[in-house]
Amino acid sequence: MKKVSFLLCFLIISFVGQSQVLDTLIDVGGHRLHFNITKGEGVPILFESGGGDNGSIWNDLRKNLKDSIGTTLITYDRA
Repeated sequence: MKKVSFLLCFLIISFVGQSQVLDTLIDVGGHRLHFNITKGEGVPILFESGGGDNGSIWNDLRKNLKDSIGTTLITYDRA
């Protein structure tokens, strides 16, 4: 399931413009997962939340990293 979700993320990233945030639901094995993808360059960084938190726990850090390193940033909410 993780491989499928990563593949779907990278396919979506290819259609998103530079520095835009894509807020979307992606079907992964019959489950819809919520993703926020900030397009950038270089190796993407995937943020995983836990302890009952959702992907929004990373919003402040994601905004700062977007400006400083410019790589693709991906957060998602666990099912």
